[in-house]
Amino acid sequence: MYNLIENLTQIQMFQKELLISPTLTIDTECTGLDVFSSTWLLLQVKTLNSIFIFDIRKLGKYSNYIIELIKSSDKLVLLHNAKFDMKVIFVNTGIMLTNVYDSMITEVLINQGVGKQFYSLKELVSKYCGVSLDKEIRESFYNYSETSFTNELLTYSALDVQYLEKIYEEQMKEVYSSGQQKVYDLEMKLLAPVVSMEVNGVKLDKEAWIKLKENAIKFIETSKTEILDYIISNINFTVFPNAWEAATALLIPVKTKKLETDLRSLTNPEVVKDWYKSNINISSPLQIKKVFSLLGVPLESTGENELKKIQLSCPLANLLLTYREHTKKLTTYGDNFLDLINPVTGRIHGEFNQVGAQSGRFSSGNPNLQNIPKEEPYRHCFTSGENKSLICLDYSGQEYRLVGAISREPAIISAYKNGADMHMATAVLLLKKPSEEITKEERHWAKNKINFPIIYGSTKWGLSYGLGKSVEEAAEVIREFYEVYPFLHTFKMALESEIWKRKYSSTVIGRRRYFENKILFSDYKEVRKYEGRVKREGFNHVIQGTAADATKEAMCLIYYNNPFGDKLHLCMQIHDEIVTEVDDDIKEEAKIFQIKCMKDSLQQYLGEIPAMVDGPITKVWSH
Repeated sequence: MYNLIENLTQIQMFQKELLISPTLTIDTECTGLDVFSSTWLLLQVKTLNSIFIFDIRKLGKYSNYIIELIKSSDKLVLLHNAKFDMKVIFVNTGIMLTNVYDSMITEVLINQGVGKQFYSLKELVSKYCGVSLDKEIRESFYNYSETSFTNELLTYSALDVQYLEKIYEEQMKEVYSSGQQKVYDLEMKLLAPVVSMEVNGVKLDKEAWIKLKENAIKFIETSKTEILDYIISNINFTVFPNAWEAATALLIPVKTKKLETDLRSLTNPEVVKDWYKSNINISSPLQIKKVFSLLGVPLESTGENELKKIQLSCPLANLLLTYREHTKKLTTYGDNFLDLINPVTGRIHGEFNQVGAQSGRFSSGNPNLQNIPKEEPYRHCFTSGENKSLICLDYSGQEYRLVGAISREPAIISAYKNGADMHMATAVLLLKKPSEEITKEERHWAKNKINFPIIYGSTKWGLSYGLGKSVEEAAEVIREFYEVYPFLHTFKMALESEIWKRKYSSTVIGRRRYFENKILFSDYKEVRKYEGRVKREGFNHVIQGTAADATKEAMCLIYYNNPFGDKLHLCMQIHDEIVTEVDDDIKEEAKIFQIKCMKDSLQQYLGEIPAMVDGPITKVWSH
């Protein structure tokens, strides 16, 4: 069933098979999941007629020779969860496989919107080959230290490359039938840049991060004191006959009979204010809801949206929102980030899932680098290496420019051609003021309260909440907006209708986002609600997905056309931002190169509208 290769003389048989094989299937086995600290044990390769298992530990330096043979053959390499195996090979040999196919990513493309973000090899083998794989033995390789492998382990390894040819054939039928060839080609080409980006990682200033954590702890304690002081100072305790009644009203648990007796005996509840302060749990939604009620501000809930509604009129709501924000930062960006600094490289190697979002955008994890607060203290903790800099470039108005180009809205096209700021232009048109009188706050209002909410499907009720206006006033704003941009309105209505009819939307190059074809609804209201969601998310996909396609193409241009070699590395991808790490002696030329790649990738979608890219060369992540 397989050929075990343990020395150089046995490689000749593999070389002969390599020549006649149209594709190669590859998998690796390691002692762990961290490619920097684990030991590479096996390389499995399926050719047209045979399966070869290479014992990497015994082959030593000849492992590079095998990988070089595969690379130079230019055969399509079939993998499942390709990033892991590509990283194992690159970290151990310095060779990056680029002509690759990943069955996991391809399956996501086929089912995007109605499927999952991760598919196991076992699932795909079952679906396409009707075979059930036993994957339990896989963990036997972890921390493996024996000098040889059992037949059971080798057979398991061979099965991991047995079925991918069949899966590839079946998946490609789906790709072609859905017109996603360009999307497939882009995602497969993108694998090497993503692998390179994850392997490079980013440096984190530990001391600065720890200081942020310590400051957050101090701020949280101060904020907690302010909240409790406000509560105690503003509740009228004189309405309660005794301290026990006050405690009960505040939902403070009284755990012993003695304590209850003591509290009942205190007819002036104010004398135990310090006890209330130490026993009110400001993290308890029930207690906080009760506090608001006692303050004469009844709430449906104490969730963020409810508190924001009364933030300006109620100091307690504002205090709580601030407290929660900093508590979240402490729990999300505290010690767990430091734990993710790799002990071998001293850097953080985040994972970037290139099909992690329904739109086609990246998602990020371990840690989520796309979710780092934009405040300078946090981002400035991510730094360049010694004698290196970070080039932090992002697109200016990427999605809004695409809206204008795809809809062919003359007002948007004309404004961008004349160098106008579209958010400023909307503020001018809706506020009926000259541009020189538009304030920074009014531009921000046009961007975040008008342009994006309306384009991405906000209803008059949603806009009413965002603007703090009546539903009727919000409806009038939407009407005025579409009077200003009539071509966009016509295009959007027609496209949404088509998306609802066919139950999928497509980006310019054909990336699909499917929707469930639901036929059972409890009532007409539920039908309308679902229709609204499909239309809204479908239109969003056309714009955001095309933006994602352009950004991914930019990453490929940067990686494959890189004239600086190891002096330039992709570092992070944050939605419309691409961060590279470069040697200081080429940083100016590298910025020019990166800007050109990013502009070229987007310009093909924009037509007359010029692409704009901006950002600094810096020692810390910033913009």
